[in-house]
Amino acid sequence: MTDPQATILLDLDDTLLQNDLGRFLPAYFRAIESWLAETIPGGDFMTAFLEASQVMLVNDRPDRTLADVFYGHFLPRIDLSYEDLQPALDRFYREFYPRLQSLTAPMPGAEETVRFLAQGGHTLVVATNPLLPAAAIHQRVDWAGLALKSSDFDLVTSFERFHFAKPDPAYYAEILAYLGWPEGPVVMVGNEAVNDIHSAAELGLATYHVTSTGDRAPGSARHGSGPLAGFPAWFAGRSSEDLAPDYHSPGAALAVLKSTAAALQSLVRETDPPAWRFRPDEEWSPLETLVHLKDVETEVNLKRAESFLAAEAPFITGVDTDRWYADGFGDLPAVEEVLEGFMQSRMRTLEVLAGIPAEAWGAPARHSIFGPTDLLEIAVIMGGHDQTHVRHIKACLDSGTSGG
Repeated sequence: MTDPQATILLDLDDTLLQNDLGRFLPAYFRAIESWLAETIPGGDFMTAFLEASQVMLVNDRPDRTLADVFYGHFLPRIDLSYEDLQPALDRFYREFYPRLQSLTAPMPGAEETVRFLAQGGHTLVVATNPLLPAAAIHQRVDWAGLALKSSDFDLVTSFERFHFAKPDPAYYAEILAYLGWPEGPVVMVGNEAVNDIHSAAELGLATYHVTSTGDRAPGSARHGSGPLAGFPAWFAGRSSEDLAPDYHSPGAALAVLKSTAAALQSLVRETDPPAWRFRPDEEWSPLETLVHLKDVETEVNLKRAESFLAAEAPFITGVDTDRWYADGFGDLPAVEEVLEGFMQSRMRTLEVLAGIPAEAWGAPARHSIFGPTDLLEIAVIMGGHDQTHVRHIKACLDSGTSGG
């Protein structure tokens, strides 16, 4: 029944790859401890390594990638620079990490499932917890013996690019934002109830819980379960409406707003500055669109969020923001400067919204155009505005003529 192209998020460990973490993780930590001892003689650097790994799990800042968080915590504690440490880590993942493949095995049904999805033309993402470098995660994807190599997936999440980790719903929102908010069905497929299923469902995504054959549970239109080999049949039997995302909750709305800032930072880091100034067919360039997002965040979104703290039943005035640019955008600053301005205002907006209890998100307000409303509807409108413009930015940067 599913006709439109869908976006399928696939967990890695024990979903695509049999990986007994009770054996794999101790072997990994022993190996990296032995390897790094040559670079960091003396001291309990593994305590710092493990602490830095834990700090990544709770990062809530869209202006810092997980790699930024890890190195920001780890390096000061071992009194070593990134330039001195990184060559040793690169060699570890290149020379020793491949030996850990013997502790893994292809997951039954994974190769057939990925082949089915690839033949259907769906967008495929390896949505593994991004707590390791891309070099390590791409190797594990290839160990799974799939119909696709790691480089063939549309996205493989890793700590250099991503800002949030499971079970934060913003992790899943960041995937979709980085992809340019693809329209159509979205399904998360994974084996962990909290990290894969509950957190994705909190964002408003459909899910499929991978369990053993004996543990198969009744499914629903939006949430199925069973062995991985059963996913293609379950997926094929769902309508596009069954699997459409629904971001109408306070947690989902906050996750969408966090993801915009995070994904834009990655896109700015990864794309040559000239691509941001390309204007396709008289539409706004990506840089002009980012200027618009910054202006709206500072002059509209932040002020609306603050109004819910300042008064009961606030009155929200509609603003025709397109009129601001009737005479053009003028001289544009560097994209990094515009991003910084947007990031500062967005983080303030998120701080304000996070301070409002979930039960207060339904308190009444009035909009000059929409009439009766509440904070949840206003936040969903903010997120929808983000999605529209991030979709445009991503499409422009991805186009051949943009240079992206």
